[in-house]
Amino acid sequence: MTLTLRPEMLHLYRNAADTPEGRNSVAGSITRTIFYGDSLFYEVDIGAAGSLDVRVENLPGMQRWNVADNVTIDFHPQAATALPQ
Repeated sequence: MTLTLRPEMLHLYRNAADTPEGRNSVAGSITRTIFYGDSLFYEVDIGAAGSLDVRVENLPGMQRWNVADNVTIDFHPQAATALPQ
C-alpha cells in the first residue's frame, strides 16, 4: 500500500510535542527549500520511508526552516489517501 498526502495538507513543527492532539505525525529533516512565489516548498527526509514535500504559504512572520533542521510533519488522518500496490 502507498500512502499519499498533498503538500498543502502537511504542517511543520519544531517537535512532536507541539503538534495538535488527534493528528498523525512523522519526524524528519529538511533536505531542500524551494521558493515558489507565494509558497515555500520543503523537502523533508523521513528516513527509510523516503521523503515528503511540504508546502507552506509564504506570509510575513511565518516560521522559516533551513536545510538540516529537524522537524515534525503533522497531518489530519483524513488528509491521507491509501492506494493499493
